[in-house]
Amino acid sequence: MTDWRVSAAPDGGHRFVCGPDTGDGVREAEGEGSGPLPACVAALSRAGIDVTILDFREHATRGDGDSEAVAYVECRSGGVTAWDVGLDASGQAASVRALLAAVHRVR
Repeated sequence: MTDWRVSAAPDGGHRFVCGPDTGDGVREAEGEGSGPLPACVAALSRAGIDVTILDFREHATRGDGDSEAVAYVECRSGGVTAWDVGLDASGQAASVRALLAAVHRVR
């Protein structure tokens, strides 16, 4: 899945919209949560992909203000546990990339 977006939800949380391939084709799913990752998990759940985040870490790649963010996510889906990493100029995007990569790994 490469098509996704995160935006502010009316309640102050986050809204996540994605187009996961659930095996029956790609269809749009959306979810809301307190942050980008909970909103992503909610959207995936609506698409029939149950995910539990087990661990999450994020940090800058360098100490200056212009560095990229790297995020590590460990998750469980379908009884399988996996982790993956995401890299992006945005910490939010790096986190989502890591989660989606880990989910893809277990599916």
